[in-house]
Amino acid sequence: ALVIDEAHNFRHLNSKRSHYMHLYSDEFEYRYLLSATPAVNHFEYWFPQMRILDPSILRQSHKRFIETIGSKVGTTYDRWAVKEYNVQQIQFVRGQMAPYVIRRLKKDDPDMKVQKYTQPVYFEMNPKHRMIYEFVVNYEEYFAESAEKSNITVQSLKAKLPYTLMALEDPARLRKSLGLTDDPLTDDDVARIKALPEDFVSGAESLLRDWTEGMDSRFDWLDSLVDKVVNYEGEKLIIFDHRPNILNYMVARYSEHQPLVIHGQLPVKDKYKYREEVVHRFNDRSNDNRIACLSSLTSSAGLNLQEGGRYIALFNLPLDTTHFYQLGERTY
Repeated sequence: ALVIDEAHNFRHLNSKRSHYMHLYSDEFEYRYLLSATPAVNHFEYWFPQMRILDPSILRQSHKRFIETIGSKVGTTYDRWAVKEYNVQQIQFVRGQMAPYVIRRLKKDDPDMKVQKYTQPVYFEMNPKHRMIYEFVVNYEEYFAESAEKSNITVQSLKAKLPYTLMALEDPARLRKSLGLTDDPLTDDDVARIKALPEDFVSGAESLLRDWTEGMDSRFDWLDSLVDKVVNYEGEKLIIFDHRPNILNYMVARYSEHQPLVIHGQLPVKDKYKYREEVVHRFNDRSNDNRIACLSSLTSSAGLNLQEGGRYIALFNLPLDTTHFYQLGERTY
C-alpha cells in the first residue's frame, strides 16, 4: 500500500518529485493520498494527484485536461496556464473524481468546532523603506507593460521582479543579493551582478548602507502583538516568516520570552529530533518559551502546535495560497 501525506506537494506534474512518484506508483495495489489543501485556487492541481491515485480516473493527457477545464488558456510566460475556467467542465470533472475523493471538513468534527478569526493588517512603509522601494521599481518597471498583457503569477513575479520583491519584503536581503555585504558570492552571483546597470548597484548601495532589519515598520505592529498576547494575556505566540535572517532577528529582539526557532539554515545535526523538541517545548504551557519563530517554508505542515497556543502571526504573507492555508492550521 502507498500512503502519501501532504499530497498537494505532488500538484506540479513536471516536478522531479511527481516524476519519480509516477515511476513507482504502479507498484502499489492500494494508494491513499491525504491533504487538507489538494488544489487551492488552481483546479488543475487535481490532475497530477489523480494520476498517482489511478490514471484511469482522468484518462486524457494533461494538455487535454487543461484545454477541457479552461475556457482561456495560455499567458506570455506559461502556454498552459489557465486564465479562465469553464465552470460546466469543472463540475463534470468533479463528478468523475467524486467516487475517489472523501472530504472531511472541520465542521464535521466536534473537537474542531472552534471559531477562527483572521485579522488582515495593512502597513505604510516608512520614508526610508519607500525610498528604497521606489528606486528599485523604477529599474524594473519595464515588466509592468508586459504584465498588463498577461496574468501575473507567482512565478512571473519572482522571475521578472526579483529585486522589487526583495525591496518590498526585506531590503537587507536585497543588499546581500547585490553583493553589498561581506558574504561570499558564487560565480553565478558575480555574473548576475555584473550584468546590472552600474548606477542601479551604486544607487542601491547608498540607500541600503544603513538599513537594518529592525527598521521594518511591521515590527512596530509585532511589538504590540507580543505585548498583548504574551505579556498581557499570558498566552504563547507563533510567528511565521520565510527568511532565516528575519527569524534570527526575531529571536534576538524577543529574547526575554525565550523564543524557539525553526528554519532551514540552523546548524543542527538531527533536524527531525530538533523539530520534535521545539514542538514539545512550545506545547508545554508551563515553561518560559512563549514565542515560536517558524519558517513558513519548512514548518507549514507536519507540526502540531494545538496544545501550546492559539495565536498565529504571519509576518510576511506567503505568495503561495496553499502555504497560507497550511500555516493557519498549525493551531486552532
